[in-house]
Amino acid sequence: MKGKIILLTIIAILIIAGCSSQFMSSGIIYMQQNNMEKAIEQFTLEIKSNPNNVEAYIWLGRAYVELNEYDKAADYMSKAIEMDTTDATLNKMKSEPGLYWATFYRAGNEFQTDEAAKEKIGNYEKWLKNAILIKDTVINYKSFILLYAFAKDEKSLLETYETSKSKFPNDISIIFNIAKYYIDEKDYDKAYKHLEDADNINPNNPQVKFYLGDINYSKGNYKKALEDFKAFEKHYEKLNDEQKDKEKSIFQNIVYLMADCYTNNKDYKNAIIYFDKAFSMNNDDYQALYQLSLSYYNAKNYTKTIETIDTFIELFGESSAAYLIKAQAYTKLGKDMKAIEMYDKYKELEKQGK
Repeated sequence: MKGKIILLTIIAILIIAGCSSQFMSSGIIYMQQNNMEKAIEQFTLEIKSNPNNVEAYIWLGRAYVELNEYDKAADYMSKAIEMDTTDATLNKMKSEPGLYWATFYRAGNEFQTDEAAKEKIGNYEKWLKNAILIKDTVINYKSFILLYAFAKDEKSLLETYETSKSKFPNDISIIFNIAKYYIDEKDYDKAYKHLEDADNINPNNPQVKFYLGDINYSKGNYKKALEDFKAFEKHYEKLNDEQKDKEKSIFQNIVYLMADCYTNNKDYKNAIIYFDKAFSMNNDDYQALYQLSLSYYNAKNYTKTIETIDTFIELFGESSAAYLIKAQAYTKLGKDMKAIEMYDKYKELEKQGK
């Protein structure tokens, strides 16, 4: 009984596929048996004997999907679309987007891991275009933006952006990817313009706030940078422990940058708070601890300056810069003999190149 059911299933597949040749029939049976190598062999023979059989290209592509070889699958499926001038093949694929769209989308995104991707930009572009033909969704355009950014094709990138914006005007992910492209190109003015557009659509997006803050920081707009970083800080504080762990490295960077913004604004009280927070989040961050000692010094808290720099020396070893800070702090405290001792140590370490 079981054998009859399998046979009937195979016959049904063959009828649906409209196949009658020996190669096609054998290929589909091999696929039913999960023997993809044999199926590919049979479909390839069919194409050699009947190169205009659109179904052979489709089934060959499906066999490669089963082997997770999406580039080959997308290539054969693309040929099927090109060969069929009636759009019947395309309409059939649209009715099964879970298979065909996913195949083109996956193949189109393999440029991100393909070492020879620069030589095959045209292929990736074709596969992503076919993905759009089958299912027009915003993530197709996100992939196109990444592809053109990878290819340094600004003209195509902007054309894709305009198309996607007309279809998905409130999706900031596209704008965000454009901004990242300009950041990578160090064209911060253009990046900032796009980030502002994204911020106008969604003023609570933490990633946008981070990049806006980062650009403002690099330009020396510390007050504005702090506003952006604080927005990210509020977002971070609302996360659960698991979510915080995922974004911890980004937040650590922001905390340090906030502390530096406060330093540049001569707000040493807040600089102390954030350098201390940066070090507490990462006890290997020697720079945060060193800057914390300088913040105490600038805040005229010389006792804490010495305590902090002693912790620095204990954790990260002796350095001439550390002893110079100690010498200056002891001078401010009126402890001249200790200051001379620390200054002598500073000169000794400086000679040693430490």
